[in-house]
Amino acid sequence: MSLNGSTRAEPSKDIITQYFQEPAPIPDLLPLTIGVLQSEIDTKTLGGPGRFKRISPEEVIMAWYAAVARDIVANKSHEVLSQWVLFMLTTEGHFQKVDSPEALEWKACQARENIKQNTTLARTTVQRIFELVQRRKEMNITSPKAMEELYSKELRVSTYSEPVTFSFIDMAFTVWDRALSFKEVQEVVLQEESLRQFSIFNSSTKLQTIVSKAKTLDQIVWSFTLLRDLHMAKLITHETCGVRWLSGTGKEAGKGYVEVMVFKKNLLSYLLETVVPSKAINADIKAKIREVCMSVGNFRQGRNNMTRKASSG
Repeated sequence: MSLNGSTRAEPSKDIITQYFQEPAPIPDLLPLTIGVLQSEIDTKTLGGPGRFKRISPEEVIMAWYAAVARDIVANKSHEVLSQWVLFMLTTEGHFQKVDSPEALEWKACQARENIKQNTTLARTTVQRIFELVQRRKEMNITSPKAMEELYSKELRVSTYSEPVTFSFIDMAFTVWDRALSFKEVQEVVLQEESLRQFSIFNSSTKLQTIVSKAKTLDQIVWSFTLLRDLHMAKLITHETCGVRWLSGTGKEAGKGYVEVMVFKKNLLSYLLETVVPSKAINADIKAKIREVCMSVGNFRQGRNNMTRKASSG
């Protein structure tokens, strides 16, 4: 049961791990789909086993057979092998009508594209943190070790998500308690979430680095906010905002981004609390300086207003 012209595929270890650790049918999310040509329907020559034209990716079927072979080689019990036979005999097949062999090949290509698109359903790091914290609250599980044991027992985590290990859970609780539980940080991080893998906050190590380097709540809020602003201004990307650059651990990195953010906050505080009050300038100007420097949004708005005035003459 194959599609002419398809490339040879190897059974995916990830698919075996996710779906076939024990006897199981072809998963509903990756259904077995068979293409039927309109001409075959018209002439009543639908063929039969061994001659069906498969649209769905072959890797899923190969992973299923590889799992069966694994259990045969491992001398699994007659009961286990009988379960595999039962699933083989009762696997559902979805028939889909197509107009031509060319259209069938395009359907097969589209099926792969659709599956790839569905990887966006995997939990992002931030989503997983929210999930873990919600479960901590609902089940009163405060120990990362106990939470790890629960997830290990109940869930096979997708390879598209970060593994839910002890260290990940410990990080998740720390990042939530020190940063994400506060509205100002949460809003900034959730704005980045719409970018999925292109978010500058797309890994546990990045989040942990920001929290540990910034230290105080004011500095943490400031660092998340300013990093988001730099990203929106296209001054940094998710690639140039890696852990090495955030922490300053790379040979070419120098001071890390977070340390620079904290330095800017201290510099701003010195400007507003020491320099501005000491200067003999109009009180309205002082108030305007404070207003513009009160937040990133105010600063951007003030800068945009100045740009518009300059361009209008």
